[in-house]
Amino acid sequence: MSDKLTIHLDEERPSYLAIAHGVEQTKAMIVSNLGGEAIKATDLDRAVNPSGKATKWEIPGLGDESEMVGSVEGVIVCQQPYRVYWSTEFKGGSQPPDCISYDTIKGEGKPGGECAICPFNQWGSGKTPNSKACSYRRRVFILRPGEMLPMQITLSPINSEALKTYGLRLLNKKQAHLHEVVTRASLETATSRNGFDYAKVTFALVDLLPKDMAEQMTQYKRFLEPQLLGLEILDAPHEAAQEDQPF
Repeated sequence: MSDKLTIHLDEERPSYLAIAHGVEQTKAMIVSNLGGEAIKATDLDRAVNPSGKATKWEIPGLGDESEMVGSVEGVIVCQQPYRVYWSTEFKGGSQPPDCISYDTIKGEGKPGGECAICPFNQWGSGKTPNSKACSYRRRVFILRPGEMLPMQITLSPINSEALKTYGLRLLNKKQAHLHEVVTRASLETATSRNGFDYAKVTFALVDLLPKDMAEQMTQYKRFLEPQLLGLEILDAPHEAAQEDQPF
């Protein structure tokens, strides 16, 4: 991770609408627009992961339109690693998984139980010797400038490790939380040990949030995080490249 930062004059800093007019106002608007219902992860816009050698996410617009982007820049508000298992081949639609673990420790459904000893969480249980039938993934909620709600990106196993490494280096070198900095997530083509082409995600530090903005972002995170984590996940299994590798 580069230690170089983008330096902004105060008037040139990206505007984060979620905190620009105070977190309380944002909370009130969310409550008003949802009629008092809690916001769920499945309510948020989701970047569609590219397949094969493609290196652009598809991001929904206000209507039916969408935009294709090779990088996303913003504040990572929160994240959630999890595991999902489908017993049969995906046929399309919103097919829920047979088993899911929201903490990667204990599964709910069939077979359920402890993930560490589950036969579907062992190398070779997937379609290739270097893959698992139960897929490890990580949901990332990133707030972009000019928007009031975060967008979600689903990371596959290798890309999850990239975010983990970035987070540890950020802690070690800058003593900062992910939600206190501006991060850029970019895509590039890579090939797994299994010979599958996939979109590799790289994370880079763009800027540190000023102290007052970081404090407001912490409040925003505390408001949204309990509502977004541990709720329904309906990811399509074909979206994750078979890139698991035991070594």
